[in-house]
Amino acid sequence: MTTTPQISLVRSWPWLAAAALFTLVLLATLGIAPNLWYKVLPHIEPYLGFIAVIGGGLAISGLLLKAWSGGPYHRGAALGLVILGAMTIVVLLLTFFADATPAGKLHVVEYAVLAYLTLNALRVERFIDKALVVAIGSLLAVGIIDECFQYLLPNRYFDLLDITGNWIATGLGLVFWTSCSKYSPWRQAPRET
Repeated sequence: MTTTPQISLVRSWPWLAAAALFTLVLLATLGIAPNLWYKVLPHIEPYLGFIAVIGGGLAISGLLLKAWSGGPYHRGAALGLVILGAMTIVVLLLTFFADATPAGKLHVVEYAVLAYLTLNALRVERFIDKALVVAIGSLLAVGIIDECFQYLLPNRYFDLLDITGNWIATGLGLVFWTSCSKYSPWRQAPRET
């Protein structure tokens, strides 16, 4: 009787550590973030649009380069997904997050980055996969926990729309990971048998 070795859900402990640290920083700064924003915002407000366009442009350029360098398999579709994801972010910022504070608009970036880090950390071999369920489940849970913590803080509030925004941003992170990561099963050429 032979037993097959159990494969770990974790592909990369450094990526997992980065995702965990990012989550801890995200949750630990909930109480001080509004005060920090109110101190910093008057100094950067005239340049906020410029900063957002330059930062967003650099981020999307980086994702496009990453999608291109992922190899020829699904390259065109991957580039298209990155562009579609970028357009989705712009539409979200102009509609769903139109009345949000700059800190509120950062949710889109925060949760997309967190999703990318988490998915790179776990061993997702195909799209119906235990690791993918764990990754998405934990990301959705963090989005809820984030809002629950805010309910407990005096200068913050619980908002179902924020949870929805966190989840949409998580989905965008999944799209960017699918298109750009060398670990994405969609970017892997089929193995010959």
